[in-house]
Amino acid sequence: MASTRHLKGISRSLGETFISRNNDLAGYWGLGLLCLETATLADTSARFDLLARTSAPGGPISQALAANYGDVLTALLARADIQSSQLTSAAMEVRFGSFGMCATPLWTGRGAPYHCSIVLVSQVGKAYISNLAGYCAPHDPGIESRSTRANALPLRGVLADEINTPGQ
Repeated sequence: MASTRHLKGISRSLGETFISRNNDLAGYWGLGLLCLETATLADTSARFDLLARTSAPGGPISQALAANYGDVLTALLARADIQSSQLTSAAMEVRFGSFGMCATPLWTGRGAPYHCSIVLVSQVGKAYISNLAGYCAPHDPGIESRSTRANALPLRGVLADEINTPGQ
């Protein structure tokens, strides 16, 4: 069994892949889809328990992302020879509307600020935290190009039509 010293890097890798443009559902940016899903809620944030693969809110986008990133965590832990039982929690939170405790990024982008925080807690109670920030606009299929990877992987219950016509 490997040391948990790799957990800081795993936390950072989770965040970097989550905010990456390669995080797609049905060929669209997962973060933009999540932004759209939370836009009409009083609390425009999303929380993920990556060990349980659950999310709040429990909409189809956040549920698919929780399942996908639970799998990403499992793969990253396996690569570092760390058992998931060595973690007591693995949480990710995305807050739309501010950069949180992160510095304003040097680049600008379309949309409003967001803050993504990942916290992995080991069995001994040590927290491994990564914070990332950027800009994100709610998904708009009218102006976004769909990835050619759109049909490469199943979506765990999220239908491509549902993503293209949200809320209907």
